[in-house]
Amino acid sequence: MAEEKTKDLGLVEHPELSWESGQALSSLEALFQHIRKEAELAIRWYLVAKRPKKRWVMLLRAGAIAAGSIAGIIPMLAQIFSDNGTPKLQPAWASVALGVAAALVLLDRFFGFSSAWMRYITTELNIRQMTQEFYLEWVVDKAAWGGAEPDRSQLQATLARFKLFVTRLNMLLRKETNEWVQEFQSTLKQIDDSAKAKAAATELGALNITVTNGDEYQTGWTLFIDDGSGRNAVGKTAGVRDLLPGTHLIAAEGNINGNKKRAEAAVTIAAGSVSSVQLTLN
Repeated sequence: MAEEKTKDLGLVEHPELSWESGQALSSLEALFQHIRKEAELAIRWYLVAKRPKKRWVMLLRAGAIAAGSIAGIIPMLAQIFSDNGTPKLQPAWASVALGVAAALVLLDRFFGFSSAWMRYITTELNIRQMTQEFYLEWVVDKAAWGGAEPDRSQLQATLARFKLFVTRLNMLLRKETNEWVQEFQSTLKQIDDSAKAKAAATELGALNITVTNGDEYQTGWTLFIDDGSGRNAVGKTAGVRDLLPGTHLIAAEGNINGNKKRAEAAVTIAAGSVSSVQLTLN
């Protein structure tokens, strides 16, 4: 059986009503069926709409749980499966798994699958309860009339209850829609703020290096950043830019009369800032 697709809630064609003598009861019956049909269409919409939301919730949340579990297992596997102290499975894959888990949760929040699923369930149950109470009130009214036409006061009281039900139904639908709008706007703001924070956190930095006795090396000295190739420098100072934020190993090497001198230090580079380090070759 093909899955029923969700369509927007439409308008139900209004019935022709007449309040002349002898026609009030039939008009009330037609109006009751019209209002009840609108409520049942709303119930059906939420029943159909919540199914794909539920599937996406199960898929994304299960994927996030699985990725998070894998991230916790990888460091242990890296310790178990190693060759002469070198892990066959790089622990950095745990960070990749955590990133996948975070991305799945973020997708769920961005598209609002979890929250929409819960809103749909709650709204559908509320409309169902209201519709059942509306039906019972109508049955009580007709039983009190005993098959006769309602008088003017009875007619006005019943119409007032019909109006109250429609008002409550519209307020419930509007409330659910407003919650979706507010949630979506809030999620967009959070994602935008997070993207700006990440961009700021990954902004490249710079480093000023001072070799206190660098001027003693007439042919200059060699600067190394992490495991990169060396770069020549002359005098006491050198500068490096476009460094990724984080901790870097800075080393300097020089030769005096065939004797190799070296100094190194770990330096933390802050995003978008200039750091300094001082070395002495010995």
